[in-house]
Amino acid sequence: MRRIVVLVGKWATLCTFLPSSCYWVREEILFFTGHGPFPSYLKRFNLASTANCPCGNTNGTLLHYATECILTASFHMIKPAQQHELIGFRNVASNKGSRLKIQRLLHHLNDFQELFRINP
Repeated sequence: MRRIVVLVGKWATLCTFLPSSCYWVREEILFFTGHGPFPSYLKRFNLASTANCPCGNTNGTLLHYATECILTASFHMIKPAQQHELIGFRNVASNKGSRLKIQRLLHHLNDFQELFRINP
């Protein structure tokens, strides 16, 4: 298992949910690190005016897009309980079907960026 540092609030935790024997594509790296076209990430660098999702939810994170957002309903996965989030990420990372769904989700977000931006 590979270890990566995941920021949770102001605290960094060491996670071991990435399988070591797989090759990752750009979309998977963006998803599992949270460094993608998500409003919560873009707001941190003042690249977006708000961290809210255009669907009306105040949480524009990767987990919201992958599990709850009505704008990405065809790409939804089952949302793990909060205490099982790391196990859920490990399962998604090791499942080829889930990884393909993540790739399609990120392609969709990239192709239709204008739909996922809130104009001030």
